[in-house]
Amino acid sequence: MSGTGKTTVVTALINKLNAKQIHSPPEQVKALRWALRNSTELDMAYQAIGNYIGGLEVQSMLHDSPVVMDRYWHSYAALAISTAVNNYPEKYQFPPKGDKVFNWPDDLLKPDIVLLLNVDEDIRQQRLNKRRKETGGIEKPESFTKFLKKCPLFLSHMLTAYKRMHNPGVVVIDGNPTVEEVLNSIYLTVKPLIKKSRA
Repeated sequence: MSGTGKTTVVTALINKLNAKQIHSPPEQVKALRWALRNSTELDMAYQAIGNYIGGLEVQSMLHDSPVVMDRYWHSYAALAISTAVNNYPEKYQFPPKGDKVFNWPDDLLKPDIVLLLNVDEDIRQQRLNKRRKETGGIEKPESFTKFLKKCPLFLSHMLTAYKRMHNPGVVVIDGNPTVEEVLNSIYLTVKPLIKKSRA
């Protein structure tokens, strides 16, 4: 989410690893965004298209260097689960650990590692406030921050969904310290994978 330091850390990581970066959904499908916003089902279709095209793009990029992907299947699955539980509590209950909804799709390119930056909410808000002051940004009424105030369990559901993902699961990184400390923690986590791929 905004304020976790993701963009800053990703930029520093790709420089440190001499890696390539890709966002999900990739640029090739962003033109479809507004055409597929009219329903939850269409939005899920858009996210799925982005994941699969992004996976294909990563496959070609991996021939030359490591790839750092900004969001992927875990992000959208956790969001979809949390949204369903939050919006339709009478219809959906939060899936238990081990439920097949947390399984990685068999036909989607699987990452070597998935990192989740976990930041305390008060720190996240401090970072967002600092960013707004620096950029002169004004918080919109529909912002995610205000949404969380109305739906306090949403963030907890998102985090729980992430932690229940498996094959691959997520490695939770403490995003509260400085950028340098977070980057070092991530680098030590991914370094063995880089060595293995170059062996």
